[in-house]
Amino acid sequence: MTGGEHVSAITLERTALDVEGRVIGTGELTNIPVELVLRAIGYRAVPLPGVPFDATHGVIPNAEGRVLGADGAPCPGEYVVGWIKRGPIGVIGTNKSDAAQTVRHLLADLAERPAPSARLDLAGAMRARCPAPVIR
Repeated sequence: MTGGEHVSAITLERTALDVEGRVIGTGELTNIPVELVLRAIGYRAVPLPGVPFDATHGVIPNAEGRVLGADGAPCPGEYVVGWIKRGPIGVIGTNKSDAAQTVRHLLADLAERPAPSARLDLAGAMRARCPAPVIR
């Protein structure tokens, strides 16, 4: 921010994603005249019943998106992304690469599970709940 006694402008830097999906500055700066700047910080996650929670950091304990139980071992089939994974930091690009990391682990875990013994008959399950589902 620039200005003497009062703010008169704010300088913003254009960002880009690097090859790993992280946000980096490009050096391209833009000055925007302003008279007021508000800082909006304060996101804090709250625990959910039955879900592990680190109250000190406000996150669900995890290893690269795999939820960790109290014993430190991954909880099968439980994953997190975004601020509940790493705390209130980052931007949309950060969330995108963060989610991609979690999805890679989810897919790897899924590939290691035994194949289901039978396929779900989705149309049959829908008819059991609603006699006239619209199926296309």
